[in-house]
Amino acid sequence: MERQSPLFSVFIHASALLLAVVILAPVAWLLIMSISPAADLSAKPLAWWPSDIDLSRYRTLLSAIENSAGAAFIASLLNSIKVAGMATLAAVVVAVPAAWAVSRTPAVAWSLYAVIATYMLPPVALAVPLYMGLAYFGLLNSVFGLALVYLTILAPFTTWLLKSGFDSIPREIESAAMIDGARLDQILRILTL
Repeated sequence: MERQSPLFSVFIHASALLLAVVILAPVAWLLIMSISPAADLSAKPLAWWPSDIDLSRYRTLLSAIENSAGAAFIASLLNSIKVAGMATLAAVVVAVPAAWAVSRTPAVAWSLYAVIATYMLPPVALAVPLYMGLAYFGLLNSVFGLALVYLTILAPFTTWLLKSGFDSIPREIESAAMIDGARLDQILRILTL
């Protein structure tokens, strides 16, 4: 490997530091403004650090008082966690056997391309069929219905990602496990995953 000059190394590190500042500065500014009192937010000139730390906005946001903004935020946050958890679990349950089958059966490798081809469709092209399917099964405006929508987005990518991981595992290891008496589900669960 060719050794890089110290000047090039300094340039790379300075560029990375500049990029980190550009990306993180708005987030830091947002956090500083969120803990600043209202008087500091409208002060001229604007202070870089608040005179007093005011956490009242966070108390309002996280309050569980009925019919408050905090209660709505907490309910929305819990729904998001439920949807993300259900969609992730379903994507793994669907994608692991699909990716393993595609990885270990060369005759069905074309099916992976069919799965990946769904990414070429614009998401809006799936909106009407998804809506009609959810309406037919009575899943409109439900957490489970939203998780199914996310699954249609997650499953192809997860399948493709896991397939490349399964391809890196030598088949000889699985053959040796079969010779030793391991069942197919044991091979998949213990060796492959």
